Amino acid sequence: MVKLIFIDPTNQETYKKDFIEQHNNKDLTAHMVYMPGCGHCDDMKPAWKSACQKYQDPNYKMISLTHMDSYNDFMPSKDHASGFPHVVIHKDNNIIPYSGDRSEADIINWFKKNSPAKQLVGGGKKTTKRRTNKRRTKKQNECENISANKYNKFFESKQISNKLIDNNHLFTHRGNIHNINTWTSEMMQKYKNIKNKYSMKPYSNEWNDFKRKTKCNIQRYIGFNKNVRVIGILSTPTYTDASLGATSFIPQSYVKWAELHGARILPIQYDLPIPVIDSMLEQINGLILIGGTIERNVLEKSHYLYLTTLTHIVKKIIHYNLTGNHFPIFSICLGFELLPMIVMSKKLSELSNQFIHPTTNISKHTNINNSSIQFCNITEQEKKELLCDYPTKYFSKKEMNSIEKTPITYFTHGKAFLMNETYMKNYNKFLKVIATANEGGNKIVAMYQFKSFPFYGTQFHPEKSLYEWREEGISHSEEAIMFSKRLCKLFMNECDKNYNTNVFIGNNNNNLLIENYDLLSRDNVNKILYPHNNKNVNSDELGATYYFGRIDNIKSELLSIPNITTERSINSTKSLKNRKTKRRTNRRTNRRTTRRTNRRTHKSRK
Repeated sequence: MVKLIFIDPTNQETYKKDFIEQHNNKDLTAHMVYMPGCGHCDDMKPAWKSACQKYQDPNYKMISLTHMDSYNDFMPSKDHASGFPHVVIHKDNNIIPYSGDRSEADIINWFKKNSPAKQLVGGGKKTTKRRTNKRRTKKQNECENISANKYNKFFESKQISNKLIDNNHLFTHRGNIHNINTWTSEMMQKYKNIKNKYSMKPYSNEWNDFKRKTKCNIQRYIGFNKNVRVIGILSTPTYTDASLGATSFIPQSYVKWAELHGARILPIQYDLPIPVIDSMLEQINGLILIGGTIERNVLEKSHYLYLTTLTHIVKKIIHYNLTGNHFPIFSICLGFELLPMIVMSKKLSELSNQFIHPTTNISKHTNINNSSIQFCNITEQEKKELLCDYPTKYFSKKEMNSIEKTPITYFTHGKAFLMNETYMKNYNKFLKVIATANEGGNKIVAMYQFKSFPFYGTQFHPEKSLYEWREEGISHSEEAIMFSKRLCKLFMNECDKNYNTNVFIGNNNNNLLIENYDLLSRDNVNKILYPHNNKNVNSDELGATYYFGRIDNIKSELLSIPNITTERSINSTKSLKNRKTKRRTNRRTNRRTTRRTNRRTHKSRK
C-alpha cells in the first residue's frame, strides 16, 4: 500500500519543502491535481485512492492528491496545472502526463510502467525466451513517450531542405512557392534529382517509421489534452459594407473570458457546412453564443443563414443532452435573446419575423448603460426542478447585496424580455429567471437558466468588465470583475460534466483552435473590412477581433528579395567591403614602394 498524501492550501506549508526537494532530486513521485467543483476530478478521486491502497512500490517517494492552488505554488514555472484533473508523474526532473482511463487498473499499470522496479512473472521465476521475445515485440509496437520538442526535431529532419548538405536556395526561400512558373529546365531537373534522392520512399523503413511516430504523436496529444476543456464559440455576421473583407467575427474579449479558467477555444463559423459544424460539436465540451446583430446592417442571406445554423445547433445540443451527454450553453446578449425564441418558434420565417418585428415573443427595448440587477428568489419546488446549479449558489449573501446595490453589469441591446408581458408565461414553463434589471420603468430579464438543460443566459456582457475598455460606462470595479469570473466558473464547472474528447488537438502544429487564426488590430481591421475607403467605425467589430471568411492574403514584402542573410548586419557588410578595398590599396602601395627601392639599389650599385 502506498501512503496517499492530501495537500491543500490549509496544510501545504507542511509538504512544500519535501515536494520541491523531491522534484529537484529527480525522485519518483505521482500527483493528481484537482480543482474544487470539477466533475472529472470527482469521478477520478475514488479510483486514485483505491489504486494507492492496492499498489505497493517503495520507489515512489510521494503520491499525493493535491489542490490546484498548492500545486501551482509548488511548481510555478515548471508545470502549471490548467486542465483538470491534472495527473502527472515526476521522474528524473521530467513531467510525465497520464493518458489512461479514470480506472483503478489503468492507474496501477501507469504506476508500474514508470517505476524502475522489475515486475516478477510467475512468482519470481525466470521467464522463458519466448515470453521475452513477445514482450520485446509488444514494446516495439508501443508508442514512444517523446516530448513535442523532440518530435518536432524528428519531423524537421525528414524535410528535404534539412537533408541537403549545402543550404539550397530552391528549398529554403518561401518566394519560390509563388514563382514556380519561372523555373528553368535546369532548375526542374535539379529539383527532380534532389527529390528522388532525399524524399522518403513509400513503404520503406523510414516511411513506415515516420508514419508510426506521427500517429503516436497525435495519440499522445489527444491523451495529454484528454481532460482539457474545449469550448466552442459561434461567430456572428459582419456588417453589409464590411462583408467584402470578411463574413463573420468573434471579438477577442469573449475568447479571453472563456480562457479565464484554462479552457481552449474552437471557433465555429456560422457559415460552415452543417456536417462540418456537427463534427465540431462532437469535439467541444460547451458552447458560447456571443452578442452582435443579425438585422439592420447585415446581409439578408447572412441573417437567415445565421438563424438556420443556430437553430440546428440548439436542437443538436438538446439531442445530446437527452441522450445522456451533459452539454452546456452560455448565451450573451444576442444569444440570450435567440436561445428561448428558438425553443418557442417552429419555423425559420416565424423566428425571423418575431425577432425583426418584436411583439409576440420579445419586446423592443433599447438600453446602453451600466445597471444594477436584482436576484430572484428560488423556491424549494424550483430547486427540485432545476437540473443544474443556479448562479446564486456561487455568491454569499454579502456579495449578492453588493451586486444588487451597485451598477456593475453593462447592457447594450435593442430588445429585451419584459417581465410584465404575457409571453413570459410561456417562457417560465421551461426556464427560470435568475435576475432582473429596472430600465426606464420597465423590469427586464437580466439572467436566466433553463430548468431541465444546462443552458444559461445574460442580457448583459460579463466579458466587458474584464477585457473591454473602449466604451464608456463599463464598470471595472472589484465587484464587477468578481461577478464576471464567478459566472465563467459556473459555466466551466458545467462543461466539466461533458464527456466529449477533442481530437483536433491531436496535431498541435496544425489544428482548428483559435490560436491558429489571426487576431487583427483595429488599424488592420479597417484595411481588411473597408479596403476601398478609410472608415473608422467605433463598434465591437473594430476592436482586437478574429475574422473569418477573409479574402486577403498575408505575405512578407521580403519575398521580392532573392536572399537575405541573418549572419551579418548591413553595416558589417559595408565594413567588410571597406576592409577589402583598403587591403587592395595597401598591396598596390607596397608593390610600388618595393619597385622604387629596387631601382634605387640598382642605381647605387652601378
